[in-house]
Amino acid sequence: MQVQAQPKRFGEVATGRVAVVGHSLGGWTALEIGGARFDPERFDLDCKVHTTLASCSVYQQINPASTPDARTRLAADLRDKRVTSVVSLDLGQSRGMTDASLAALPVPTLVIAAGAPSADLPAELESANLARRLPPASSRYIEISDASHFSFLSLCKPGAVAMLEEDVPGDGIICQDGEGRRSREAIQQQVVGLIDEFLAQPLITTQR
Repeated sequence: MQVQAQPKRFGEVATGRVAVVGHSLGGWTALEIGGARFDPERFDLDCKVHTTLASCSVYQQINPASTPDARTRLAADLRDKRVTSVVSLDLGQSRGMTDASLAALPVPTLVIAAGAPSADLPAELESANLARRLPPASSRYIEISDASHFSFLSLCKPGAVAMLEEDVPGDGIICQDGEGRRSREAIQQQVVGLIDEFLAQPLITTQR
């Protein structure tokens, strides 16, 4: 709204082509804005099965459904009809989204997953799970084999790992990618290319 109200500062907005891109929990937010719906009860049951996943432990730490009112807000329809396409980058908590809302998602969706082996956030249980439940005609799933969950973050500067480890031991993982030979910069160039290609395609929507 603020961007649209200030065209001299931000430029004109192509109101018929507004994309939202999100990484990790931001990917979850992007899907919600696109029309997906979250079911706290569904996710609670799933986390009783997948007890060691990071998405479940983070969800429990944040505790966004701590009261009946909070649960109602979490399950609400958060769709923004100005959004015409969604890009999800290695999202979390997708298993709590309802089958019905994903099957009827009204906007084209690109799901990009980190394919590097991960016990905490495996692509099979997150991004791939999401992609299987989206409309096949308007969605695309891509798994980047040498990308980790953190490959979508900013490039780490020299000495960043040491600084992170000194501050909070273990946080140096933020600078780790998969075990391939490519740099994070190369991985991100691929991601940008995939997003550009996706957004350049004609819009294919489901029934609104």
